[in-house]
Amino acid sequence: MKRIFYPVILIFLMMFWMAGPSAVFGHSSGSPSGRTGSPGDVLTCTNSCHGGTASTVTGFITTNIPGSGYVAGNTYNITVSFTGSGGKGFEVSPQNVAGAQLGTLVAGSGSKLVGGTKYCTHSSKINGSTATWTFSWIAPAAGTGSVNFYGAFAITESTTKKEFITVTEDAGQPLGVAVTATPSSVCSGSSTLLNAIPVGGTGTYTFAWTSDPPGFNSSQQSPTATPAVTTRYFADVSDGVNSVNDSVLVTVQAAPSVFAGNDTTVCLQDTQIPLNGTTSNSSSILWSTSGDGTFSNPSTAQPIYYPGTADKAALSVNLTLTANGMGPCTIPVNSIKHISFMICDRVPSIDGKDLSFSVWPNPSAGRLTLSVKGTSLSPVSVQISDLTGNSRFHELLDYRDLSISHTLNLENLPSGIYVLKIECGTSARVQKLVIL
Repeated sequence: MKRIFYPVILIFLMMFWMAGPSAVFGHSSGSPSGRTGSPGDVLTCTNSCHGGTASTVTGFITTNIPGSGYVAGNTYNITVSFTGSGGKGFEVSPQNVAGAQLGTLVAGSGSKLVGGTKYCTHSSKINGSTATWTFSWIAPAAGTGSVNFYGAFAITESTTKKEFITVTEDAGQPLGVAVTATPSSVCSGSSTLLNAIPVGGTGTYTFAWTSDPPGFNSSQQSPTATPAVTTRYFADVSDGVNSVNDSVLVTVQAAPSVFAGNDTTVCLQDTQIPLNGTTSNSSSILWSTSGDGTFSNPSTAQPIYYPGTADKAALSVNLTLTANGMGPCTIPVNSIKHISFMICDRVPSIDGKDLSFSVWPNPSAGRLTLSVKGTSLSPVSVQISDLTGNSRFHELLDYRDLSISHTLNLENLPSGIYVLKIECGTSARVQKLVIL
């Protein structure tokens, strides 16, 4: 019997030795799923090929999840690291206390997934004194809450450990929004850029703009508005869970308006022209001329204009009234009044009678004939003035029947335009006179 028994034992030991380490570590290429020791899994490595009882440890599982908690959809690193002698392996799973998978695992170097994406385990055992694996975890949807990472660890064939850690969800900032308008004060007809700046919440936002007075609507985050009047704009922001709102007031300043008055015609001999301009929503106004006249006060709406020689020589002048707006209306507006000058050749008499006359040649070189007709007991006054109103010639003709012809010698006058005025009693007439 002894000669038979010892060879059998020797053959068995030789077969065990030839099998090598794999016989000691039966799952060297990874653990079966469901061996984390979680309340949902129950089983650990002791229930597959390792004996003994799994004792609880700490510090085997670490993460880069911040202390404030995970953010839904973000990817984080999960690291398993421990020391010991012999072949080492692990299995980790993110679950709730009922065993449901929370988030998605992604294998890393030296690890693989089992049970779909619920479990991560070693793809090959590590025999060194320190074993480290790093893999990834994609955080679950917002509102999931706390997540437990359960893990079981084989250090030797008869030594197993288990651990779980809990990570919380980052509640983040409460949803909020700040609304701005750039600029917040505009000139009528100008635009402003609205902007809703959300903070906190889930990070996925939708926008809904309205206004008071009504009429403005937009779903953009930064729409452009062109208010006609002072308007308050409201932005409602939703993150899919909660909604908040804010508003901004955009003031509208009416643009300046100005009117220099209707175009008019005045007598050439007039030396003063009253102006009647009007303006609104202006910070200042100013009259200007295209000619050489002057204003009594050019910064008022209704000054007096004194036409110059060039104005009358040109027989017209343009007067411009410019109004500057009130901020933010920075573009001035203008209105032009056109004034024409004419020889007023008839002035009705006070007693209803008229005086008629003619003068020729006109234009002349300075010597011309004056013919006067009418009936009056008064002498005839002949006066010639330049365009500034200065008298350059005056003669009194003492005729009573007023049916006269008289030669006027104006050769000493410089070339130019003059006003010839004939008066007799209460009758008077004027005419333009050109000396070559």
